[in-house]
Amino acid sequence: MDPNDMISPDESNDNPQIPKPYHSKRPHRKSRTGCRTCKARKVKCDEGRPSCRNCTLRRTICVYTKAPPTPPTSSPSQTSPTPSVAAGTSRSESPTTLPHDNGVLPLALSVPQSPQFRPNAFDNEDMKLLWWYSTFAFSSFSIGSPGQPSSVSRILQVNIPQLALQNRFLMDIVLSLSACHMQTTNQDISPSRAAAYRARALEGYRRAVTEMKPESRPGILAGSLLLTAVASQSFREEDTKELYILDWITVWRGIGIFLQMSAGDKASHGGVRDVFFRPVLDLAVAANYIPHELTELIASIPEDDDEYPLIEYHELTLKFLGALYAELLNGLTPITILLITTWVTYLPQPTVIAMRAKKPRALILLAHYLAFVKLLRIWWLEGITDREIPGIVRAVGPEWADAEALRVPRLATKLTDKLELARLLLNDPEWEFPPVSMEAVHRDGEIFGYPSLMSMKSLPLPQRPRVALPENDCADEFADCPPL
Repeated sequence: MDPNDMISPDESNDNPQIPKPYHSKRPHRKSRTGCRTCKARKVKCDEGRPSCRNCTLRRTICVYTKAPPTPPTSSPSQTSPTPSVAAGTSRSESPTTLPHDNGVLPLALSVPQSPQFRPNAFDNEDMKLLWWYSTFAFSSFSIGSPGQPSSVSRILQVNIPQLALQNRFLMDIVLSLSACHMQTTNQDISPSRAAAYRARALEGYRRAVTEMKPESRPGILAGSLLLTAVASQSFREEDTKELYILDWITVWRGIGIFLQMSAGDKASHGGVRDVFFRPVLDLAVAANYIPHELTELIASIPEDDDEYPLIEYHELTLKFLGALYAELLNGLTPITILLITTWVTYLPQPTVIAMRAKKPRALILLAHYLAFVKLLRIWWLEGITDREIPGIVRAVGPEWADAEALRVPRLATKLTDKLELARLLLNDPEWEFPPVSMEAVHRDGEIFGYPSLMSMKSLPLPQRPRVALPENDCADEFADCPPL
């Protein structure tokens, strides 16, 4: 531009006929609260939370240096933000609409490095525990996308925290789960505070179940699962009563009650139902893998015994145990791990009642299941086997303590190596873990891609384990697995 064409402010005021300088850019309001990435790229930021549109499309980490301005309040009804706003999301975009791969949000989008907002009801320790859940503890219930629907990790990591912001009792359960996990992994958390979280979580859950409001049902369903880990913390406390496993089974079976309540009603399970997934069982096949000593234990019940009316239910429970032996032959695949974890949810109610009544044969069947639990390396299951099997031995009394049917569970408490434990369970001192393929897909309630008897009925039968097998199969009327 020619210097002679330059106009000073004074000249402009004196001569209104002189045209103003040409602007090459359209004037706009400069954003001072945009994210760092947009500022560095010198592009307009729409200031969406937790990730603006530009960062969402580019799949880059979206970091804000300032919190968004607080909108003016015109009425008392506007002073309380909606759960999505409190969670740091805009009304037009929530984490559930962000792009993702295989149903799991990218880590940068789903787990902020630090909370941007803190609701008034929570303190810094609560925020730390919520971050711990979204980063670490949520995976306590996921064996990974190869063995479960691809939505499982997303539900645990994103949907459940969203529900927790709407249901205080579920938030207390989430915080308590994180506190238990931090305790188990030797993180810095006060034991008294962790105990307070657990007491508050249990009390809030009981109250929610008692009131059973329709809007609380999704949170109750999610909480029923997380409470299995929260309640397991009692196994690691010295003052817990003996055979606490019987109370813990009741917590597990509560899941089935709420699943039945939400069946056919999508609103009542709030999109979390996919988490409650377990292998499909072929009990006719599973019956071929029941150890002989357990078959003899149930078949020899005399007619005048208290457990004689329970024979058909004990036989059904034996088939569920047979499924564990059959799957273990294929190694500790995700199917095997999931089956062991959810095994108590298959049990018929009369057998559970007999266990709670401390009927000896019912407790012996439970002891064999606990031997399988020791194969897992899941933090909230650690220590259960070694604590509960001695309690079962004491509960059945000297008449049964040295019985052949209790030999394997008692030996299991003395082993720490998973291979040695598997050889004990399969009665095969030369057995080796087979190589595990990590390529599998979930389709229509079944897992495909892993060798399995329970979830792929078209696979040929593998070689039977080196155990004595029953001569006769169990009754055909127990061939189908009962629903939760």
